[in-house]
Order: sequence, then structure tokens, then C-alpha cells
Amino acid sequence: AAHHTTLDIFAVADALATRGWYVDRQQPPPSIHLTVNAVHARTYREFLSDLDAAVDEITARATKGTAGAYGTVD
Repeated sequence: AAHHTTLDIFAVADALATRGWYVDRQQPPPSIHLTVNAVHARTYREFLSDLDAAVDEITARATKGTAGAYGTVD
């Protein structure tokens, strides 16, 4: 994982959703999570291509994404 100060990862998740991919949004820190296993071998190239396109789209538009609100009980 890497910390990126200018890329809104939740906007990337939204852009992936418009392409048919579901990734979990997590925080803190802002991040996305997905599970990959052998069944995904036939689609990983398409996912990576869509991920590249999503990042390009978000960096070009400087779009803000959506994230769920989570709380903890101490």
C-alpha cells in the first residue's frame, strides 16, 4: 500500500463502479480493498486496464469520491 496525497482513492472506487467493478472503501487511511483468487485469472487484465483508466479519469477531473461512514466503540 502507498499513501498518495493528491489522488482521491474513493473517486477511483466510484470510477471503477461505473465500469462494473466493486471494491470496498476503507479508512483510515483512505483505501480500497478487494479479494483476488484463481477465478479472477481470466479478468485481471481487464481490471488493471479499467483501474488505469479510472486513475487517469480522476486525475484529469480532480473528482471527489464517496465513502461510507464507519465508527468504533471503545
